[in-house]
Amino acid sequence: MMCKGQIPKAGQEDEVLISIRYAFPFPKTSRGKLIKEADVDNLAKFTLDALSGLFYDDDGQVVGLSCHKAYAENGKTEVHMIIHR
Repeated sequence: MMCKGQIPKAGQEDEVLISIRYAFPFPKTSRGKLIKEADVDNLAKFTLDALSGLFYDDDGQVVGLSCHKAYAENGKTEVHMIIHR
């Protein structure tokens, strides 16, 4: 996991807003049919579970969530987090 700058952990009483952007490599086709990637809601749940305990204590602290899935040359996931103290 790569983080830019110092990322403080949210306190137990803090509210957290999270924005996630999933960039997948352009899809391959199989006999002319597009191969689907994972559903964005499943991706978000996986990401929130991975962040829980590292950046906040409980995913119940997440009061706002924005997710976007797109195709790009290189795959990556970007997470932006705002902590309201």
